[in-house]
Amino acid sequence: MIKNLVKTVTTFCSKNASTILTVGACAGVVATGYFAFKSGVKTVMDLQDIEFEKAGEDITPKEKAMIIVKGCAVPAAVGGLTMAMIISSRIIDIKRAKAMAASYAILAESADTFRRKAIEKAGEHKIDDICGEIAKDEFKDCTDDIQAESTQGGNFLFKDQITKVYFRADADFVRKVQNKVNAFYAQGENFVTVSEWYSYLGLESPGEPVSELGWPASCGIKFDLASTICPNGEPGYYIMYEVPPMTQEEGEAYDANHYILDY
Repeated sequence: MIKNLVKTVTTFCSKNASTILTVGACAGVVATGYFAFKSGVKTVMDLQDIEFEKAGEDITPKEKAMIIVKGCAVPAAVGGLTMAMIISSRIIDIKRAKAMAASYAILAESADTFRRKAIEKAGEHKIDDICGEIAKDEFKDCTDDIQAESTQGGNFLFKDQITKVYFRADADFVRKVQNKVNAFYAQGENFVTVSEWYSYLGLESPGEPVSELGWPASCGIKFDLASTICPNGEPGYYIMYEVPPMTQEEGEAYDANHYILDY
């Protein structure tokens, strides 16, 4: 019974360590202010008492220092503990962010490996058939009055996997933009965000946090244009990314496990 209780408490504290430390730090800030005020008042009173006891004699610097140090001990200790909690909370957050980045890099690599092996075993045409079926599902609710952004790059209907936004362009235009953006990596760019990718397509930025995601140099922006016929009879193209966008920290972890591509 006690063993299970200890295990439950330990697990809870471990999972919520950052939150617990943050709450503790907030309480520490208040406590530091309280004890600093209380100790300041007491220090002034102690100095007045010793002046009264010495009957007009000057208080030596050593005596003043001892009284001040004694008065500052408690608020200094509480303030130091508060700082320790703030720093510890930050360290835990950084460690968890790094762990998530590593986990994402592994997941992205696994998906990339699975795709390559699927092509090897089933053939490129089978993968195209699967992508076509996915595109068909994505455009199943498409109607004549669909709201699609205009990119001035063509009149065919496109849908993006990231935000599900509809826009009008053509395959050549989208591929040219892809090549243009990927060329930035050859010029030394380490990370291209979704917001930047959308801006070159002529689309509005999706807004945070999606706009801050992107692709590192080791993968670039790679995607399939899965084609289908929409319910209204017009052709539709679904942009399916081989590697989904990630945070910059995740991108650094991904780069660490992959060669930088020569674009």
